[in-house]
Amino acid sequence: MKKVIAIITALLLLLCGCVGQDEGLFGRKYDKDQEYANKQLNSLLKAIENKDEKVVKSLFSKNVLSSDFEFETSVQELFAYFKGVAPKWDSQCPQIIDEENETNQKIIVTSSYDIQTSESAYRICIKSCRKDTADYNNEGIWSLYIILLSEDNDLECTYWGDNKYTPGINIGVPMPLET
Repeated sequence: MKKVIAIITALLLLLCGCVGQDEGLFGRKYDKDQEYANKQLNSLLKAIENKDEKVVKSLFSKNVLSSDFEFETSVQELFAYFKGVAPKWDSQCPQIIDEENETNQKIIVTSSYDIQTSESAYRICIKSCRKDTADYNNEGIWSLYIILLSEDNDLECTYWGDNKYTPGINIGVPMPLET
């Protein structure tokens, strides 16, 4: 019986750590990644609201910006797609992927948000690199997905776009339906 209680307690602590507690199973590392993701989203939303292409560009990884995706066209489409002011958001639990070895530390943060503006509701998924000691040009947003809440296929699940994390800005991409 004590083992069952211990397992249930451990699971509860794990879940509490995932919903943004100051401490918890993930400890300070989780808090640092959550803070990074939230600051990034706040900066992005302010830039979209102000239609500030320079700020949006500054949030993206230099390596992604130098890839094939057409940033200027994509950011203008984003500005046209996002309607309303004073966005309020609800954070989902970010996925945190650490890849470490003796010569490199790479921290990838993938987060999802439900956002309500004065005119519409959206879902956003952001995959970004918080730290890469081997290539600092990887740091920043790699992939941004945004969709109207009403157009998403599964409102019960956290929004992860199409789970492909295509570099750049991806607009109106619903989550694939599971078969």
